[in-house]
Amino acid sequence: MIGWHKLLGISFVDYFTDTPYSVDIEKELEIPQYLDYIILENTEVDNQLIDPPDGFESLNKYNLITYKSSQESLNGWALNELISYYVLYRKILSALAEKKDKKKLVPPELFKLFAVSTRFPVKLLKNERYKELKEGIFQIKQGDQYVDIIVVSKLPKTKNNAFWHLFGLDQESIEFGFNNYQWNREDIKYYIFNELSKLKGGKHMSYTVDDFKREVVRKNKHLFTWNDFVKY
Repeated sequence: MIGWHKLLGISFVDYFTDTPYSVDIEKELEIPQYLDYIILENTEVDNQLIDPPDGFESLNKYNLITYKSSQESLNGWALNELISYYVLYRKILSALAEKKDKKKLVPPELFKLFAVSTRFPVKLLKNERYKELKEGIFQIKQGDQYVDIIVVSKLPKTKNNAFWHLFGLDQESIEFGFNNYQWNREDIKYYIFNELSKLKGGKHMSYTVDDFKREVVRKNKHLFTWNDFVKY
């Protein structure tokens, strides 16, 4: 069984490496509740996101994300939970700010809420009013908050969306994602490859362990001897 939530979290860590954002996975909110992911802006890093995946073009200071894999359903309850996490997290941040003599709640304009779903949430979007922002990206209003819904199975297979297709609905999408996503960390790439290889016994992946080894040698050729090159 593949732990899709863990894989997405680790992939977020890879994608946001050397960018102005950091990633918290399963953030505990001081009570026994966990928010899937929080992507935090780091103003001390100057690097900007280049050609970000659809839906991530305009991230905010605090980006709260819930995720439903192909084995789960994104529904109204999941969005209610996301909103409750947002309210609680905002209160926690505001309480910390009060210690610095700032008595106002952290402005809502600093937050952005996302729901990532591998499958199209038929029942949710059938019963709720929504706006389609672009292909595969929808927006729904939940209370006073807007939630951007990223539906992986509806996203175009473009290079900037390769990251999302790692979590696609079928083998073709997952392989497209793996072979076209520009990895930042070799250790994460190898870990994700090993996990995805559990699908169909790894037969769906044209990228192999030997491919990985050859790539490591090629990218780090100054660290290897001639005999190492001969091996690969």
